[in-house]
Amino acid sequence: NREDWNKLDELLGKEGFDGGYYRLVDCLKDIAVYLISDLSVDDKTINVLKNEANDLNTIHKSVGFLQLLMTIKK
Repeated sequence: NREDWNKLDELLGKEGFDGGYYRLVDCLKDIAVYLISDLSVDDKTINVLKNEANDLNTIHKSVGFLQLLMTIKK
């Protein structure tokens, strides 16, 4: 519902984040790609992970993927 999206954008704005939901997802994707390039894994795995990162389209999926990357990094 559009009201819910407007409310989310308003809440993000109160946190000082301009750009709304999809801009936040894009930022999370950028963080994921940065973390991927820092992993000690083979090139094939890096390419697979980067493709997965590019397919992220929700905050929920993005955060889950970032958690996975942090687990791999450990």
